[in-house]
Amino acid sequence: MAKIILFLIFISFNAGASKIIDKEFKKYDYKIGINLKECGMEFYINGVELIYNSDMRNFDTTFGISSFLKKDNDLKIIFFSLNKTSLEFPVDTNCNFMFLARNRFDNDKMEDAGFVNYNPNGNVSYNVNDALSFENLNSNWIDIINNPRVELIDNDRNKFYRATQKFKIISDFPEWKWVNSFQFDNNIKYFNELPHEQQVKLKEVYSNLWSAMNEQDDTKLKALYAEMLEESSAADGGSVDSYYNSLGFSRLFDKEEFELQPLKISAASKISKYLDNRVISVFSSPVYFKHLESGQSVGVNPKLRFDGDKFIITR
Repeated sequence: MAKIILFLIFISFNAGASKIIDKEFKKYDYKIGINLKECGMEFYINGVELIYNSDMRNFDTTFGISSFLKKDNDLKIIFFSLNKTSLEFPVDTNCNFMFLARNRFDNDKMEDAGFVNYNPNGNVSYNVNDALSFENLNSNWIDIINNPRVELIDNDRNKFYRATQKFKIISDFPEWKWVNSFQFDNNIKYFNELPHEQQVKLKEVYSNLWSAMNEQDDTKLKALYAEMLEESSAADGGSVDSYYNSLGFSRLFDKEEFELQPLKISAASKISKYLDNRVISVFSSPVYFKHLESGQSVGVNPKLRFDGDKFIITR
């Protein structure tokens, strides 16, 4: 199954703030074009998994990445055979990634800025040492700094190749609020490993989210999601209403189809970290609905940053 993991975002209702966002954050538009043939892969930027393919033999898509970028970035791509028990690929395998960029105010069309290609075959040594290539097509937009490194992971549980790389983007790219936010300890895996103050604040934001869902209060939800929606709208050029509507809350509010379940967060709840460990989420989702016909759970699980005083929904 191939999936794009969407982190949708919204816009502030402050006219002055919107004007600044239009000028600064909406200026630059970065996208990634992905073309796959016989290629299983996971694609990460700054610790966020953006796309995953485990079974589609041919896959082609383009989507925005601006809201996950800073001036200096980390790229990680996991490559694996669609035959998951093997490290060998068919000879016609292609895994192609094209970075696209533009100034929205100057150009309607995206410009090819750089690419990373992986063309493995049935030779494991070749797949590690020779299958990966890259090129900077416009280093003002994308500067892939060093030769990408490919590691072989081969054990009882996993068989894949891991490519890691650093890249820079345009020098005056503005900073999202997550970039300089609090950085969580990399060793934290569970809720009870957070400092006590953060445990209290994290429960508080999820409780507020649960209450807004229970009341089906769009005004409260928009306030809780304000930063997320503001920055996403700026990054991707969407409208306020379209981003909020894309979250799909209106469907969850159909009481004949879904039922909100009690808030569920405990000491053993898992903490996942993203974006240089500056953004977290809790799994399984503390706020979730039950689909009344199938019995399946549908989680509402935004990504949060800590500003030193409170948790804020940011992605």
